[in-house]
Amino acid sequence: MFFTLDRTEENTFAVLLDDDGNKHIVPLTSLNPDFKAGDVYTSENGNYIYNEKETALRRSKNSQKLKNLLNKAINR
Repeated sequence: MFFTLDRTEENTFAVLLDDDGNKHIVPLTSLNPDFKAGDVYTSENGNYIYNEKETALRRSKNSQKLKNLLNKAINR
């Protein structure tokens, strides 16, 4: 299962959403130091490990969806 960084709160906690939409609140120290919203992680033994490949794949898909949506809006 993958966990996506939704946001941080109070510079102390991270809110991760799993693939089922469930929230997981974890200490920021559980994440890589240069985290960004939208980063994707896996969980192993309570540790969150940044997944560069899945992050890039999801960002690419989201970018393409946005382009398609904008093209539809322009061409109406």
